[in-house]
Amino acid sequence: AGNQTATVPGKPTSTSTPEAGVVILYELDFGAGEGGGRTGQWQVFQRGGPNSTFDACKTSHSRCALRITGPKVVSPWPPSFEVTSPIHGRNDCRYYGKADGPGMFSCEGIAQFDCVKDPSFEPGSLSSVDCVDSSLFPRVNCWIPRL
Repeated sequence: AGNQTATVPGKPTSTSTPEAGVVILYELDFGAGEGGGRTGQWQVFQRGGPNSTFDACKTSHSRCALRITGPKVVSPWPPSFEVTSPIHGRNDCRYYGKADGPGMFSCEGIAQFDCVKDPSFEPGSLSSVDCVDSSLFPRVNCWIPRL
């Protein structure tokens, strides 16, 4: 019998623990005013490493602007996009979406790396984080490798 290691969902598979990452989530805004509908958009938030606490409702300052580059499809997984503001001090960050699961992420000076399913997300479920004016549906964590 050889040595086997178990992979914990949402944790990076490398041996060194990343210090930082991003969480990609779908934000569904509550409609404003009488008869207001709900609108939604993909969001990306900077966060600490996998062992740090993260509360999206309290971290609006860590929200990053993004521009969708992939097709706008109805999917539980985020489409491809470019982040138009720095991520943890790095420019030219991109997410490469996949239709059937978490995609890949890269930034200036960091080669593409795999992202992982957010541990709170189960495909087919509607589990969300409810904030004052929106519901957040975490989907993907991208842990930036240590250089």
